[in-house]
Amino acid sequence: MSLVGEMGHERFLRDALDPVLGGYDHVVIDTPPNLGLLTVNALVCADRVLAPV
Repeated sequence: MSLVGEMGHERFLRDALDPVLGGYDHVVIDTPPNLGLLTVNALVCADRVLAPV
């Protein structure tokens, strides 16, 4: 919640993961079933999205 007022808050997770992503083939981020800040951050840094129904 502290990121809500920050500029570029939707890119925080992508910026945090960027230095280590080269060491992994796949990264799975499980998010809550809502469109909150954590989910938006995960969607911004995703190449693919799995949406189980």
